[in-house]
Amino acid sequence: DDTRIANEFRDVFIETSPPHADVYINGVNRGVSPGLFERVPVGNILIEAKKGSLYGVLNTRITDKTNSLEIRLEETYGNLLIKSSVKGLDVFIDGEFVGKISSGFYENISVGKHNIVIEGNNQHWQEELSIIANKTITVEADPKPYGILQYLFQKGVTAELVDSSNNSFTLENKGDIPLFEGEYIIKLSGDNFESEDVPITINRGDKYSFTPVLEHSKEYILSGFSSELKPLSELLAVCRPDVSHNLNNNVA
Repeated sequence: DDTRIANEFRDVFIETSPPHADVYINGVNRGVSPGLFERVPVGNILIEAKKGSLYGVLNTRITDKTNSLEIRLEETYGNLLIKSSVKGLDVFIDGEFVGKISSGFYENISVGKHNIVIEGNNQHWQEELSIIANKTITVEADPKPYGILQYLFQKGVTAELVDSSNNSFTLENKGDIPLFEGEYIIKLSGDNFESEDVPITINRGDKYSFTPVLEHSKEYILSGFSSELKPLSELLAVCRPDVSHNLNNNVA
C-alpha cells in the first residue's frame, strides 16, 4: 500500500566513494557522507550524491530491512546551450575563455554551479547556472551595452549609485566599474559636507570620469572658526580678562 509506505521512515547509514559528498534524498540536501541519515522514507526513493564535478545516483526502494547504502561517484558532465541574437562575442565559463558565440552549444561542462559571462564590443551579460549531469541546460542571453565609470571622492565623502529601477549600491572612495548604458544618480554625502545628488548618463563604450568636490557644511565651517577663536580668547585672558570675557560671550 503506497499510502501506508509513504508514512513510514527509517534511519539509514549512507556512505559514498569518495567520501564527503553532499547527499540529496528526493531532491533535498540532507547532509554530508558518510553518516546516519534520519527519517528516510520507506518506499521508492532517489538518492543523489555530489562532490565538485563528481556525481552519483541511486534509484532504490527502502524497506524495513534497509540499514545502509553505498553510492559510487564518477566524473560527470552536462551541456550548455546559449541562445542569443548577438553573435561574435566572447564566452567565459568561470573566467576561462571557451570561444565565441556561434551555435551557442558547449558540451562536457562539469556538473555544478558555473559563472557564465558573455562580453565584447562594449556589451555584457552574466549569470550563474547549475549544470546537471547528462542534460543540456538552455539559457536566453541578452547582452547589454555598457560603459565605464571612473570615480574619485574626497576623504570623508560617501557615495551611493542608484539606477533607473531604483536599485542602489555603495561606491568606494575610488575605482573603475562597468555600468550598463543608461541614466544614474550618484548620491553624495558626508558628516562635514553638504549633500548633493548628481545625475549622470553612461553611454556605450564611454569612460565617464567623475571627480566631484563637495562644499563643507556651514556647521563644519562655523565649528572651525569657533575653534580658532578659542586660543585667541585664552591669550587675551592673560592680558585683559574683561576683553576675553566679552569675546567668549560673542562667540557663544
